[in-house]
Amino acid sequence: MGAPGESSASSQLLVMRVRAQLCAVPISHVVETCRPLPTEPLPGAPSFVTGLALIRARATPVVDARRLLGHASNDAPARYVTLRLGAEGSRVVALAVDEVVGARDIAKRQLESLPGLLGANQSLLQALGTLDSELLLLIEHTRLLPEAVWVELERERASA
Repeated sequence: MGAPGESSASSQLLVMRVRAQLCAVPISHVVETCRPLPTEPLPGAPSFVTGLALIRARATPVVDARRLLGHASNDAPARYVTLRLGAEGSRVVALAVDEVVGARDIAKRQLESLPGLLGANQSLLQALGTLDSELLLLIEHTRLLPEAVWVELERERASA
């Protein structure tokens, strides 16, 4: 058990591996992890969106974390991490990763703001940190998909 007030000094994150890179998202937004499922193309989506998968009877956009972070991606992912987004949690996205390492409490002092040199990728990453002597990227999960993709997806659902 930690000391009183320690929880505010740490964040509980789900740590994943994308190629050799450790990445994390806040565990409070994780719905579940599951095996990869077949996807159907999503026209007009960014290149890092592999398509839509039917997860728990819901068409869910799948974001390939390898492509998102600039890696080549021809292999099938090992796991999907399903995340609930938005104020009401009404938007769900699956993040395709190579491995789910597990839940970790990461001290906030281990996470640092991003340097300005990251440019465009800065909007996809929230912070940098370390975990067991490895670099850890905290993914800005709320920005995994551009708003235009959500609008198109909602339009398709309404017309179905």
